[in-house]
Amino acid sequence: MVGAEQRPGSEQFAAAGGVNPFDALIEQTRLNIGTISEYCTQWSDMAVFARRSGQPDEVTRTIWNVGLGLDYLAFTERYDQISEGHKIFVREDIPQMLHEESTDQVVLSYEEARLLQMAAAAVNIAYDPGEPEDTPENIQKRTFDFADLEQRVLHGDMPEPGRVVDAEQ
Repeated sequence: MVGAEQRPGSEQFAAAGGVNPFDALIEQTRLNIGTISEYCTQWSDMAVFARRSGQPDEVTRTIWNVGLGLDYLAFTERYDQISEGHKIFVREDIPQMLHEESTDQVVLSYEEARLLQMAAAAVNIAYDPGEPEDTPENIQKRTFDFADLEQRVLHGDMPEPGRVVDAEQ
Protein backbone atom coordinates (compact mmCIF):
# COMPACT_ATOMS: atom_id res chain seq x y z
CA MET A 1 0.00 0.00 0.00
CA VAL A 2 1.25 3.47 -0.86
CA GLY A 3 1.88 5.57 2.22
CA ALA A 4 -0.55 8.37 2.96
CA GLU A 5 2.27 10.87 2.64
CA GLN A 6 2.45 9.97 -1.07
CA ARG A 7 -1.28 10.29 -1.77
CA PRO A 8 -2.72 13.49 -3.20
CA GLY A 9 -4.61 15.54 -0.66
CA SER A 10 -3.07 13.72 2.29
CA GLU A 11 -1.24 16.81 3.48
CA GLN A 12 -4.41 18.63 4.60
CA PHE A 13 -5.58 15.67 6.66
CA ALA A 14 -2.15 14.87 8.10
CA ALA A 15 -1.71 18.50 9.11
CA ALA A 16 -5.04 18.37 10.92
CA GLY A 17 -3.97 15.17 12.67
CA GLY A 18 -6.70 13.17 10.95
CA VAL A 19 -7.00 10.24 8.62
CA ASN A 20 -7.45 10.93 4.95
CA PRO A 21 -11.05 9.82 4.23
CA PHE A 22 -10.08 8.75 0.71
CA ASP A 23 -7.39 6.42 2.08
CA ALA A 24 -9.88 5.06 4.59
CA LEU A 25 -12.50 4.27 1.93
CA ILE A 26 -9.99 2.72 -0.43
CA GLU A 27 -8.51 0.58 2.35
CA GLN A 28 -11.96 -0.45 3.62
CA THR A 29 -13.12 -1.45 0.19
CA ARG A 30 -9.97 -3.50 -0.39
CA LEU A 31 -11.28 -5.74 2.34
CA ASN A 32 -14.82 -6.08 0.99
CA ILE A 33 -15.25 -4.64 -2.47
CA GLY A 34 -18.14 -6.72 -3.75
CA THR A 35 -19.12 -6.08 -7.36
CA ILE A 36 -17.99 -3.11 -9.40
CA SER A 37 -21.51 -1.67 -9.14
CA GLU A 38 -21.52 -2.07 -5.35
CA TYR A 39 -18.14 -0.37 -5.14
CA CYS A 40 -19.37 2.58 -7.21
CA THR A 41 -22.43 2.81 -4.97
CA GLN A 42 -20.12 3.03 -1.95
CA TRP A 43 -18.55 6.13 -3.48
CA SER A 44 -21.97 7.70 -4.09
CA ASP A 45 -23.01 6.86 -0.54
CA MET A 46 -19.80 8.34 0.82
CA ALA A 47 -20.47 11.61 -1.03
CA VAL A 48 -23.98 11.79 0.45
CA PHE A 49 -22.61 11.00 3.91
CA ALA A 50 -19.91 13.67 3.56
CA ARG A 51 -22.52 16.30 2.64
CA ARG A 52 -24.92 15.30 5.42
CA SER A 53 -22.20 15.12 8.05
CA GLY A 54 -21.02 18.65 7.37
CA GLN A 55 -17.74 17.90 5.64
CA PRO A 56 -16.24 20.86 3.80
CA ASP A 57 -17.70 21.45 0.33
CA GLU A 58 -14.35 20.75 -1.34
CA VAL A 59 -14.13 17.30 0.32
CA THR A 60 -17.71 16.47 -0.64
CA ARG A 61 -17.16 17.68 -4.23
CA THR A 62 -13.94 15.66 -4.53
CA ILE A 63 -15.67 12.48 -3.36
CA TRP A 64 -18.55 13.16 -5.74
CA ASN A 65 -16.24 13.82 -8.71
CA VAL A 66 -14.15 10.71 -8.07
CA GLY A 67 -17.35 8.68 -7.79
CA LEU A 68 -18.64 10.05 -11.11
CA GLY A 69 -15.31 9.27 -12.75
CA LEU A 70 -15.49 5.75 -11.35
CA ASP A 71 -19.05 5.34 -12.66
CA TYR A 72 -17.87 6.50 -16.09
CA LEU A 73 -14.93 4.10 -16.14
CA ALA A 74 -17.11 1.20 -14.98
CA PHE A 75 -19.65 1.97 -17.70
CA THR A 76 -17.10 2.33 -20.49
CA GLU A 77 -14.54 -0.26 -19.42
CA ARG A 78 -16.67 -2.93 -17.71
CA TYR A 79 -20.12 -2.45 -19.25
CA ASP A 80 -20.82 -6.19 -19.28
CA GLN A 81 -19.85 -6.51 -15.60
CA ILE A 82 -22.07 -3.83 -14.08
CA SER A 83 -25.67 -4.23 -12.98
CA GLU A 84 -28.62 -3.06 -15.06
CA GLY A 85 -29.50 -0.61 -12.27
CA HIS A 86 -25.99 0.85 -12.43
CA LYS A 87 -26.26 1.20 -16.21
CA ILE A 88 -29.52 3.12 -15.77
CA PHE A 89 -27.93 5.35 -13.10
CA VAL A 90 -25.01 6.23 -15.40
CA ARG A 91 -27.14 6.52 -18.53
CA GLU A 92 -30.06 8.51 -17.09
CA ASP A 93 -29.53 9.79 -13.54
CA ILE A 94 -26.01 11.19 -13.83
CA PRO A 95 -26.77 13.17 -17.01
CA GLN A 96 -29.88 14.59 -15.32
CA MET A 97 -27.87 15.62 -12.24
CA LEU A 98 -25.21 17.21 -14.44
CA HIS A 99 -27.91 18.95 -16.52
CA GLU A 100 -29.12 20.59 -13.31
CA GLU A 101 -25.58 21.98 -12.98
CA SER A 102 -25.73 23.18 -16.64
CA THR A 103 -23.15 20.72 -17.92
CA ASP A 104 -22.86 17.22 -19.35
CA GLN A 105 -19.32 16.50 -18.28
CA VAL A 106 -17.11 16.26 -15.24
CA VAL A 107 -13.58 17.64 -15.30
CA LEU A 108 -11.39 16.39 -12.48
CA SER A 109 -8.45 18.23 -11.01
CA TYR A 110 -5.16 16.36 -11.18
CA GLU A 111 -5.47 15.48 -7.48
CA GLU A 112 -8.99 14.10 -8.01
CA ALA A 113 -7.76 12.15 -11.03
CA ARG A 114 -4.99 10.58 -8.95
CA LEU A 115 -7.60 9.53 -6.38
CA LEU A 116 -9.70 8.10 -9.20
CA GLN A 117 -6.70 6.16 -10.43
CA MET A 118 -6.32 4.52 -7.01
CA ALA A 119 -10.06 3.90 -6.64
CA ALA A 120 -10.31 2.36 -10.11
CA ALA A 121 -7.31 0.12 -9.43
CA ALA A 122 -9.27 -1.46 -6.56
CA VAL A 123 -11.60 -2.97 -9.19
CA ASN A 124 -8.86 -3.62 -11.74
CA ILE A 125 -9.67 -0.72 -14.04
CA ALA A 126 -6.62 1.04 -15.42
CA TYR A 127 -6.80 4.83 -15.62
CA ASP A 128 -4.15 7.36 -16.61
CA PRO A 129 -4.69 10.74 -14.90
CA GLY A 130 -2.06 12.45 -17.03
CA GLU A 131 0.45 14.87 -15.57
CA PRO A 132 -0.17 17.76 -13.15
CA GLU A 133 0.12 20.43 -15.85
CA ASP A 134 -3.17 21.64 -17.33
CA THR A 135 -2.29 20.98 -20.97
CA PRO A 136 -5.10 20.10 -23.40
CA GLU A 137 -3.94 16.47 -23.41
CA ASN A 138 -3.95 16.23 -19.61
CA ILE A 139 -7.31 17.97 -19.27
CA GLN A 140 -8.75 15.52 -21.85
CA LYS A 141 -7.57 12.63 -19.66
CA ARG A 142 -9.47 14.11 -16.72
CA THR A 143 -12.67 14.95 -18.61
CA PHE A 144 -15.64 12.57 -18.53
CA ASP A 145 -18.43 13.39 -20.99
CA PHE A 146 -21.77 11.79 -20.10
CA ALA A 147 -23.73 13.12 -23.13
CA ASP A 148 -25.15 10.23 -25.17
CA LEU A 149 -22.76 7.91 -23.35
CA GLU A 150 -24.63 4.66 -23.92
CA GLN A 151 -24.94 5.22 -27.68
CA ARG A 152 -21.23 5.93 -27.94
CA VAL A 153 -20.38 2.78 -25.95
CA LEU A 154 -22.75 0.53 -27.88
CA HIS A 155 -21.53 1.81 -31.24
CA GLY A 156 -17.86 1.63 -30.32
CA ASP A 157 -17.53 5.38 -30.84
CA MET A 158 -15.85 5.91 -27.53
CA PRO A 159 -12.44 7.45 -26.97
CA GLU A 160 -10.69 5.68 -24.15
CA PRO A 161 -10.44 7.77 -20.98
CA GLY A 162 -7.01 9.30 -21.06
CA ARG A 163 -6.71 9.14 -24.86
CA VAL A 164 -6.72 12.38 -26.83
CA VAL A 165 -8.76 12.18 -29.99
CA ASP A 166 -7.35 14.00 -33.01
CA ALA A 167 -10.10 15.58 -35.12
CA GLU A 168 -8.09 14.82 -38.28
CA GLN A 169 -8.16 11.05 -37.69
